[in-house]
Amino acid sequence: TDIANAKHLSDTVIELLQENAHEIGGEWADSYLDDVLISEKRESLKAKIVDWLDENAEQPTFFTAENPIVITGWWDGEEVQSNPIKQKA
Repeated sequence: TDIANAKHLSDTVIELLQENAHEIGGEWADSYLDDVLISEKRESLKAKIVDWLDENAEQPTFFTAENPIVITGWWDGEEVQSNPIKQKA
């Protein structure tokens, strides 16, 4: 699963779980899942998510474009441009 191979997938899941725990438990939940931040455990979580996605989800049909170009042409006597793709900030 290409989308699951995102660099920080497991970190994002852990962060969301920690934020949810903090909303529920306040400062008492500050250290929740800190032990999971160990690299081995993050990789294990990432592998499980990738496996689940491979078994249960369709592959994404979207993509990103690096260095997009604007194409200019003429339509009905008027100059038109393709929609430039917004680049990531």
